[in-house]
Amino acid sequence: MTSDVLIMGGGATGQLAAAYLQQSFPALRIAVVEGPHKNRPIVGESFVELTIDFLLELGLGPYLVENHYPKYGLTYYYKLDIENPADRTYVVDEAPTVPPQLSFQVNRFTLDEEVRRRNCLNGVQMIEGTVVGADLAHDDGELHAVTVEDPGRQKHATRARWLIDATGRNRVLAKLLNLQEKVKEQKNVFWFRLANFDAEILSHINAIKKQNRAFVPYFATHHFFGRGNWIWCIPMRSPENTPFISIGITYRQDQYPYGNVRTMEQFLDCVGREHQVIVDLVRSGTVVDTNVYASYMWECRQRYSPDRWYIIGDAGDTVDPLYSVGMALGSLQIRQVAAMIQRELDGHDTREFTRDLDTAFTAFQRSVTRDTTRLYTCTGDPYQCHLRVHLVVAKVFHLAVPLIMKGYLCDPLGAKLINRFAKLNTLEEDSRIFHDLIREVAKNPKNREVKDFIKVQSTDSLNFEFFEYQREEEIPDSLVRLVFGLARLRLDLLRKLGWRGFTNTQQLGALFKDLGRGIFLKAFFSHRNLRQSRMVRMLIPIREPVADSRQMAQGTPQPVKTSLS
Repeated sequence: MTSDVLIMGGGATGQLAAAYLQQSFPALRIAVVEGPHKNRPIVGESFVELTIDFLLELGLGPYLVENHYPKYGLTYYYKLDIENPADRTYVVDEAPTVPPQLSFQVNRFTLDEEVRRRNCLNGVQMIEGTVVGADLAHDDGELHAVTVEDPGRQKHATRARWLIDATGRNRVLAKLLNLQEKVKEQKNVFWFRLANFDAEILSHINAIKKQNRAFVPYFATHHFFGRGNWIWCIPMRSPENTPFISIGITYRQDQYPYGNVRTMEQFLDCVGREHQVIVDLVRSGTVVDTNVYASYMWECRQRYSPDRWYIIGDAGDTVDPLYSVGMALGSLQIRQVAAMIQRELDGHDTREFTRDLDTAFTAFQRSVTRDTTRLYTCTGDPYQCHLRVHLVVAKVFHLAVPLIMKGYLCDPLGAKLINRFAKLNTLEEDSRIFHDLIREVAKNPKNREVKDFIKVQSTDSLNFEFFEYQREEEIPDSLVRLVFGLARLRLDLLRKLGWRGFTNTQQLGALFKDLGRGIFLKAFFSHRNLRQSRMVRMLIPIREPVADSRQMAQGTPQPVKTSLS
C-alpha cells in the first residue's frame, strides 16, 4: 500500500494532523496507522486560545460550543500558609474579565472520537495495527517504508513520501534514530476523573481576590500550588452531558516532600497535607478512572528532517501541563509540517527552511517547559511563585502567541527573525536573571505581605490591546509593551532591595537592556509589519518572496498544484 502522507499514531495529535493535512491538501492521499481502540490514558482537557484557533480552522467551532464547557482562563491559587492544612486562605488570581479569544475545557474522549469520525467521512484512510518497523528514505526518489502488524499478527508494508510520527510516548522515530534525551529533573503525574460531585466545594475557601462579575468562576481551569507540585481541577462535560471534572497532581520528584502518588489513597493523603478543600471535593463524588505517568519528561534533538520525516507532539518533546500548551504546540507543529510539504510541492529546496522551523520551535517549546520545571523549586512559596508565573504569562501573550497566530513560525523570514532575536539561550538567561532578583526580594518577610502581590493576569499582562484586532503591524508595539512592563517590574523589585538593588550591576544591566530594546522597537518598528520592513530584510536576507501575512496567519498553504498519485 502507498500513500502520500502516512501518520503513525491515531491519538489526538495524529488525527488532528490528518484532518488539517486533508483539508489543506485535498489531492494528497492521507493515511493514519492507529493501534487497537482501547482505553488509553488521556490528559490535556484544558485548551488554550491557540488550540481553539486551530480547531476553528478545522470547522469544529459549532461542535465545541454545543458539546463542551467554555473556559474562562486559568485561575491560580496561592496558599499563604502552605504548612497549615487546616488553613483555607488563598490569594486567588483569575482572568480579569471574559478573555477576548475563545477557549474551551473539553472532554478529550468525545472530542478525539469526533475528529476521527470526520476524518473517516473526509477520506482519510485508517490502517488498524501497530508500527513494528520503519525504513526511512534518504533520496528524493525514495519512499519511506513502514511495517505494520495488524490485529491478526500479520505484517504489512506501507510506503509514503512524507512520514509523520505522532505515536506519543511510544516515540517510534526518536528511538529508531536515537534522538531522545532524558531530562534530569523528572516529574510524575497522577490524575483521575470525578463524577457526581459537589462543585460548590471549590468555593469553600477564604479567597483574597477582586470581585468578579464577568463570568462564573467555576468554568475556569483551577490550579493549586504546593511544595514541589501543583494540582489541576478542570470542569468538563461527560458524554451524557452531565458534570465531570478532571483532577490531577504533577510533582517534581526531587522537590516533592511526600513521596510517590500512584493511588487514590496516596493522593488524598498527600494532597490533604496542603489543600483540604480538594480532598473534600474528591470525597463528595465518584472516581471514574485513574491514571499515572512516572518520569514522563524527555526532549528530542531533532523533530523535522529535509528527508521528509517529522516528529510531532509527545513523540518528540513532552511539556509540563501547567500552562496547557501541549495541544497548542502540537497544532503549531502540524501547521509547520504543512508549510514544509507545501514548499516542497512548490519546487523549493526545503533543507534550510526545515532547519529554521526546527530551531524556532525548539526555542519556544524548551523555553516555557524548562522555565516551568524550574518553577517547582518555589511553588510552595506564594510570593515567588506568583511573580514567576506573571513573567511567563506576559511573555507568552506578548511574544509567543502573537507571533504564532500571525504565522511567523511557519514562514521563512519569520522563522529566521525568531532564530536571530529569540534564541533559546537568550530567553533562558533573561529568565534566570529575573528569577535571581525575585529570589533576593523574597528573602525579606516585609516584601511578602498580601499587599505586595501583583495581579498575575491583568488586561495588560494578557495583552488584551493586541488581541482586540490582532493586526500584524501591532506586533512590535506588543513587544514594546512587554519589555517596558518587565522594566517597570524589575525597577519596583530593585526599589524593595534599597541601595543593594541599585548597586547590582547584573540587574541594572538587564534593566537598561530592556529599556534599550523597547526604545529601539518603538523608534524603528512601531505600527509596522516586521516581514515587510526594509531594515528586517537587510538584517535577514532571504532569497524567496515572503508569504502573504493573511494566508500565514491562518497557517494555510497555497492550493496544491499536483497529486503524487
